Amino acid sequence: MRKQEFNTFITSLIVAIFSIFVIACSQTAQITLNDLNGTHVTIDQYKGKNILLYVFSLDCSLCADDIALLNSLNRLIKSDNSSTVIFLVNQTDTDIAIKKWIKKNNPEVQVVTDQNKTLQANLKYYPRGVPWSILVDPSGLAAKKKEGFFNNIFQLIEFVGYQGTKELDTNPPKISNINVDFNSDKMELTIAWLTDKETNEHVVITDNIGHVCYSFGNADKFLQNHKVVINIKEISPVSACDITIRVTDLLNNTTVIEHEKNYKLRSTTAATAQSKDLALPSVDGKVVSLNSYKGKKVFLHFWNYRCGTCQEELPLIKSLFGARPNNELEVVTVNIGGKMDALTSYVYSNGYTFPVLHDEKGASDKLFNLPGVPVSLLLDENGNVVKKHDGPFESLYEIREFAGITISSFSF
Repeated sequence: MRKQEFNTFITSLIVAIFSIFVIACSQTAQITLNDLNGTHVTIDQYKGKNILLYVFSLDCSLCADDIALLNSLNRLIKSDNSSTVIFLVNQTDTDIAIKKWIKKNNPEVQVVTDQNKTLQANLKYYPRGVPWSILVDPSGLAAKKKEGFFNNIFQLIEFVGYQGTKELDTNPPKISNINVDFNSDKMELTIAWLTDKETNEHVVITDNIGHVCYSFGNADKFLQNHKVVINIKEISPVSACDITIRVTDLLNNTTVIEHEKNYKLRSTTAATAQSKDLALPSVDGKVVSLNSYKGKKVFLHFWNYRCGTCQEELPLIKSLFGARPNNELEVVTVNIGGKMDALTSYVYSNGYTFPVLHDEKGASDKLFNLPGVPVSLLLDENGNVVKKHDGPFESLYEIREFAGITISSFSF
């Protein structure tokens, strides 16, 4: 009897273990998540693939490091045609908040929600807090569970069991053969370079006091031969810039190079080109024509109220206007772009009393073929452009020399 009882016990135990295994498999198949378009996503849809479910929340600041690793793993998976699917699962935040987060952070893996916490209910797994991860194997079994963060890409690769053909090179990428060219006819800035392995690309253009004028990034395309073409009119107006190149490889190794300092965006138009008439509205409600200044020498300054370099320079223009010699020099400024109400508010809040014209559509840019702002022109008594200065002035004396005015003429 004892032997029969023992055999019965063993048989019951095997049946119970097998039942638990079947239940575990069926439980993952029953898990239903939702994408942000309201579509149901079931684990059963991805049977035959490894599925990594990474549960996070928006107020988990340290989750950002893990998500960067998940982005890197996702790039490896895509480049290697691996049969692994990654989901970021949010169980606590609203769809609106998640969509804002996605727009700002641009994760490279799909984000789904599980407001009803079906993961915990079906897996009978109740971690203490985020982040936590579940790996579902190709048969649908919850094969691995982990609470907490991944320390590095290799820990994450080990967790998902990734065995791709790509060699895991942890060295930062090398950048070479950088070439920067400005085509003044097309008003295009071309930046080209090579990397020793496949990387994405990110170019940042800043003015000489560090304000970002332009930022371009291509996070999804991985190349070795890189070329970025920028229309100068897309740059927040600037006539000289610093160029920084940033590249990141598939494993999130990053290299940053500050390649150019004070790169000049110059026009090939001769400085002596004859001025045509330009009539623009001013912040005090009048329409002012450049022809109305004929017979006088004119310091014509182009700027933009959103340009950091211009903002730094405007006090010098204010000093020039207040100290200029009577009947010897007219000071006229033209703001290119933006809205009149914002410009007017900026001018009056800073106490500027010099003439400010508003060129919303960039007519002066086309007329004088300007490379950006700040730019200053000196017009003679006949309205001809006799001098041109790209970029900001460093001092009032530099402006005086540009305008050809003796210091004794200034009324300080």
